[in-house]
Amino acid sequence: MAVGKAMSGIPMKRARPARRVSKAHEPGLMKKPSGATRRTEVGRADLKRKREAGSDSTDRNYADISSFWCEVRDTWYTKVSKHWNSEEASIRGVLGGLPETHGPDVRESSRFLKHLKKSTGPPGFTAVLDCGAGVGRVTRGLLSKFFKEVDLVEPNKRLLDTARRELKGLGVARFFCSSLQRFKPAANRYDVIWIQWVFLHLKDDDIVEFLRRCGKCLKSGGMICIKDNVVLKGGWYVDRSDLSIARADLSPHGLSV
Repeated sequence: MAVGKAMSGIPMKRARPARRVSKAHEPGLMKKPSGATRRTEVGRADLKRKREAGSDSTDRNYADISSFWCEVRDTWYTKVSKHWNSEEASIRGVLGGLPETHGPDVRESSRFLKHLKKSTGPPGFTAVLDCGAGVGRVTRGLLSKFFKEVDLVEPNKRLLDTARRELKGLGVARFFCSSLQRFKPAANRYDVIWIQWVFLHLKDDDIVEFLRRCGKCLKSGGMICIKDNVVLKGGWYVDRSDLSIARADLSPHGLSV
């Protein structure tokens, strides 16, 4: 099995010997379609994913993702929260002890946004939502340089308070202390929604519902950019050490919001 991360060029964590870890260079993109296609396409991709087999870092195998979620459903988010409470509120902390990945990550994301800006029918570059913003690393190094207004949503208050201090004077409009599964963004506000390395902590159903809500908060022609762990070959994979799940790339499924 090969595991990768969308967009940037270097691995975020060391691989187990039997696994190859790499990264793709571009994120999944979702452009706001007509309402008639939205629910059908999300539902189709969701159904296919639920039938895929997978495994975890303790070498346990699962027939499908539903079996895994039934096992951990009641404790998953509590453990995710505990994990992030134990990490330091810094770039080192939010990058899993690998601060050297920050520069290449921002560089590749910047290259992508420059390309997007020059593309045919690009989104606007006025307002962006930074999802799972942590200490504001991506907002400071990337989004504030491309967009006039940045909103941040982050469930960990300690990390968000650090972001408030670090981002003064950088065009940040609002800070929301909320998990994505509970967050309801304002309608028709955003040109771009940036979701980076946060879906790996969310349950499948919560991802689908959040994307549906995002579809309502995008401006006409708006886009969702997703940068996350992806499985390049084989089934989904759970790393129990940091409560993360690497899924298949979204693009082959025709997923749309």
